[in-house]
Amino acid sequence: MLQNAPTQDAQQTAEFYRDRLSFDIDFIFGKPADHATVSRGEGWSNGDPSTHSSTQRSAARPTHTRYIYIVTDTSLDTPYESLREKRTQIEHEPTAYPWGMREFVIRNLNQYRLVFSTHI
Repeated sequence: MLQNAPTQDAQQTAEFYRDRLSFDIDFIFGKPADHATVSRGEGWSNGDPSTHSSTQRSAARPTHTRYIYIVTDTSLDTPYESLREKRTQIEHEPTAYPWGMREFVIRNLNQYRLVFSTHI
């Protein structure tokens, strides 16, 4: 999984992914930061998730909903409990759906919805 996610502050966004989601910061470019890349391997997700964040100079917030899907091969319970303990903004608790997926949703500091999903 690879996402390019515009942000108001690339440094702060990279730190959110590191501190809340246990991603590694691969690099941060610029002073102040204009671009950052974070990733998480360890077989945690299909395709070892990574995301690129680029600072947008405009202060305008997006008017449409943005989603980033993270599909994992493991149980959602451990990442969900970890995020809850870190007081991450949880939008939907883990729920099983009739189409064979179990998902929960959080919001990151840029108001993206991160959907964590696994096959059931």
